[in-house]
Amino acid sequence: MDWGRWWLVGGLLAIWLVAAWDLPRLPHLWRTGILRFRMMSDLNIFQMDVHPRSFLPHVLSCNFLTGGLLVLVSGVIFRITWMEVAGWIIFALTLPAALLHASVNAFNRPRLLVPPPLRGEPGWMAELRDRQRGEGAERASLNDLLDG
Repeated sequence: MDWGRWWLVGGLLAIWLVAAWDLPRLPHLWRTGILRFRMMSDLNIFQMDVHPRSFLPHVLSCNFLTGGLLVLVSGVIFRITWMEVAGWIIFALTLPAALLHASVNAFNRPRLLVPPPLRGEPGWMAELRDRQRGEGAERASLNDLLDG
């Protein structure tokens, strides 16, 4: 028996379990809009601070990435064709999930993926637009003050 294969699959399984560690935090976030801190913050292998409004797409993309690699590599190593195909399909879902993550951060849309208490918040694009409008208004009032 080739133990190297099992070590590789075990390592990928451990990485997927770290990504799946965030799944139990979703129900509390969905009810309250507050993202509780993780018990073992050292397990944040992706080194990302995630805004609570985009936590669900973040968890989906991380789990599709790590789970897809786990199933794909396991299928290749053990020569199981259906696992290879399933791994490619799961891995391919990583890009749409990452795009959803970016969309929720930028526009707070689609609302279905945003926790109900946070659906009224603006995305970072709206915050940037409001900040630029505010700076323009401040400059205009300063020019009126200097001219008048």
